Formats: sequence, C-alpha cells, structure tokens
Amino acid sequence: MYLDASTLSGGSSDDDTLIALQYHNAQLAVRADMAEILLKTLQRDTAIAIAALRRIAKADVAPVAVVAAEALQQMVTI
Repeated sequence: MYLDASTLSGGSSDDDTLIALQYHNAQLAVRADMAEILLKTLQRDTAIAIAALRRIAKADVAPVAVVAAEALQQMVTI
C-alpha cells in the first residue's frame, strides 16, 4: 500500500491539486457565462432605451432626446 506523506503533513497530493484547479476553472467558466448573459441583457436594455429616445425625438416632444440617444449610442459603441 502506498501512502503519500504530503497529505499527512498538511500538503496536497497532485490529484488534490488537479481537482482544485479543475474546480476553480469550472467556477471561472460559470462566472464568464454569467457575465456574458448580463452583458447581453445590458446591450438589449440599452438598445430598447435608444429606440425609445429616438421615438420621442421623432415625435418632436423633446429635442433633447436626439442628443441623449446619440450620446447613449456612442457610449455603447465604445
């Protein structure tokens, strides 16, 4: 029977290290997926806001909406 002394001394074996790295990578992948979902949601909401501002501007209700829509569009494209 093989006994790894590193586990007795509080160290970790190569298998434990590999498992920890795989777990960490999985967590990072989940966070990246969540960030991508949030970014897509933000892009959608921004597009809706731009469209609403443009509709307001076309109705001549608020000429400031034209400037706001253009500024918002520039912020999104940067």
